[in-house]
Amino acid sequence: MNQQSEFFVHAMNGPDQLRQRVAFALSQIFVVSGLKTGEPRQMVPYQNILLQDAFGTYLNALRDVTLSPTQGVYLDMVNNDKADATAGTAPNENYGREVMQLFSIGTALLNPDGSTQLTGGQPTPSYDQTTITNMARALTGWTFPGRAITHGHNPENYTGPMIAVEINHDEGVKTIVGGKNLPAGQNAQQDLDAVLQALATHQNTAPFIALRLIEHLVMSNPSPAYIGRISQVFISTQGDLSQVVRALLLDPEARQGDDPGNPPQPNGGHLREPLLFVLNMMRNINATVVTNNPIEGLAADMGQTLFYSPSVFNYYSPLYRLSSGQLAPEFQTLSSATALVRANVVQDLIARNLDGDIHWNMGPFTQLASSPPDLVNAIDNAFMFGRMPAALKSEITAAINVATNNADRVRNAIYLIATSSLYQVEH
Repeated sequence: MNQQSEFFVHAMNGPDQLRQRVAFALSQIFVVSGLKTGEPRQMVPYQNILLQDAFGTYLNALRDVTLSPTQGVYLDMVNNDKADATAGTAPNENYGREVMQLFSIGTALLNPDGSTQLTGGQPTPSYDQTTITNMARALTGWTFPGRAITHGHNPENYTGPMIAVEINHDEGVKTIVGGKNLPAGQNAQQDLDAVLQALATHQNTAPFIALRLIEHLVMSNPSPAYIGRISQVFISTQGDLSQVVRALLLDPEARQGDDPGNPPQPNGGHLREPLLFVLNMMRNINATVVTNNPIEGLAADMGQTLFYSPSVFNYYSPLYRLSSGQLAPEFQTLSSATALVRANVVQDLIARNLDGDIHWNMGPFTQLASSPPDLVNAIDNAFMFGRMPAALKSEITAAINVATNNADRVRNAIYLIATSSLYQVEH
């Protein structure tokens, strides 16, 4: 079974649905990509780290990600040695930069509610090039796991965290993120601990991670108040992700859709990104999936190839905005071409069962098909939790009434609901 197929099997059948969902969100923050690392021997251990750390502390997750050989290959921290004046080499700055820009604090100073601090009308930088250089120096000296060595590098290995080779570590004085000074003579582990602690406790980290998790788990464009509440939970729990996730899922802003009487907010929710769109569709029809399945191909056709993010910025930028200015990251995957593919994917799932690679029982819906209003109500409950507007219900009921057999009525009703904007954008 290939790795992508296995992902969908676990996502559909695993008893730890929330853990898997949070781990997937973390994978879109702490990005690695098979485009550089390859898979599965490099990727599987990394995904297991995220599953293991999904409900732990942010600091521990950041530590495990930083010492992952997969991440080490992706962002060039593995075998990244101190400067050599004779050879004219300097430490690679890739991970030292991205661990700040994308994994923890971002490029500008933030207020607790996620708003940007300004200096002279411009965003106040959270670090500069000197900081990047010193962060890279602080993170030198790590190689692949294996036997303890005093010089050189271990051969490629992904079975555990990277280990330090002290002779390759820069022991000089450094000033890292947040202006923290690292004294001379510290070993690789001491400098690493100082870097991770500085990042985990930086004023930006709570709102930065709060916004990213809210975007992936709840909505694209949360209010500053929502971000502020989750930031406070992050701070008060020392980054306990289990408490942060609990708070953001139970927040009043996240629960607006619980009351069927509340209409969907025009600027609320988020576009179902391709992978989750496919998974949600299969859950809504109680589908089962075969062990070796081609489901990743459906998501890839919609612009999201599982485990092959096109860049360190994920499948889409967390900063992407619509022409109106509204923050809506997932919409970066949507185009006229992928919109058509989305409709075709619905058809593949409900009418062709992916050529036998998924199975679903139409019977419960077919039993209601002789009464189109009852059928539409049942599908509304399964797909939209009973929140479909009356006007849309009426239109779908009229449309399916012309079908000449019950199976076509069921498929047509599901198709019309699943391709509607009210389903494509999850509220």
